[in-house]
Amino acid sequence: MRGTLAAMNLAVPLFLQSQCHNAALGFRTPAVVAANRALVDFVKSIGGIALNMGDGIIHSWLNELVVPDTVVVGGDSHTRVPTALSFPLGSGGVAEAAATGVTEITVPDSVLVVLKGNFRRGVTVRDLVNYIPYKAKKLFGKNVFEGAIMEFRRIGEPFDMIDVFEMTNASAERSAAAAYFEQSPEAVAAHIESRSLPMIEKLIESGCDNNGVLADRARVLRDYVENPRKARADGDAAYAAVLEIDLGEIDQPYVACPHTPDNVKPLDEIAGTPAQFGFVGSCMSGEKDFAAFERITRGVEKLPVEVWIAAPTRLIERDLERAQILRALENRGARVEISGCSLCMGNQERVKGEKNVLTTSTRNFKGRMGDEASVYLVSAQLEAVAVLNG
Repeated sequence: MRGTLAAMNLAVPLFLQSQCHNAALGFRTPAVVAANRALVDFVKSIGGIALNMGDGIIHSWLNELVVPDTVVVGGDSHTRVPTALSFPLGSGGVAEAAATGVTEITVPDSVLVVLKGNFRRGVTVRDLVNYIPYKAKKLFGKNVFEGAIMEFRRIGEPFDMIDVFEMTNASAERSAAAAYFEQSPEAVAAHIESRSLPMIEKLIESGCDNNGVLADRARVLRDYVENPRKARADGDAAYAAVLEIDLGEIDQPYVACPHTPDNVKPLDEIAGTPAQFGFVGSCMSGEKDFAAFERITRGVEKLPVEVWIAAPTRLIERDLERAQILRALENRGARVEISGCSLCMGNQERVKGEKNVLTTSTRNFKGRMGDEASVYLVSAQLEAVAVLNG
């Protein structure tokens, strides 16, 4: 990618690079630090925005930086922003797109997921994320999302944007080519105004801008806030499959069990499984996940199970610090990691030994978080209850 881009100027309005896969403090050897410094310098030299180790996960940043209803490409399978159509590509494809402003993408069929009704008490969006492949497999007998674009349509009260991001982000675990959520334009505009624009201002204040790239992005997003608009499917659009879910039919938490995100079971089928390790973090997590975990475990002097915490970005980390959430969890014995992928990526920090791990992260493949770990993908709420009860 460096060879392709070095000979050209960027032909896209935003090129973002992060160091989220290698942020762990214990693994910052001189060689790693030097390589990352060289990457930051190179990205800045071609006009891109470079985030440093500890700044956090690129997907969580990108979620706030994209212009709605545009096309985004990224060099990671979780390039799945909720308000634009985003495709993960190899480094060569990303370099081609950045250097020329175009890339070749074969657009596949779409699968429509229609969400109606309201959640029952105690059921969360993470349970919905797990329930989608569970119900689809029962209806269609296979993974109908593989290679397709997942289009989400909400009928009823709009979801919070972090919840929308969880659903589009998890399309990677469905092996989908991309995902898009038909969110209310007013809800998108409100999120941009309350979250995205203040975040961009903080990035600019901290010296992250490069020749006005972030200032231009803020200007474009302000224009959207003033004139919210929405891409909609044609009335006669054809879909490879349609999955309808009444949120009220999800009668209990659903858990993605070892060793694949598609191995989903209702909670009552795995009740009694020991909880031996907990992790709250990854690009699937937002502030309210950490707040929920802290709230449910409040009143406990020491957590009975080992728990690690990693905020997805340093700005979210600062918000959690101001709310005293991280301090409270540390006081209960949780280990607070630097912002980044941490245990979710599994390439640096690892879970040691044969343990059942409950986590809010993205994947639970064998050996990913630890050589002998059995990983269960759950909501922060269920994880908190399981940690308290062991």
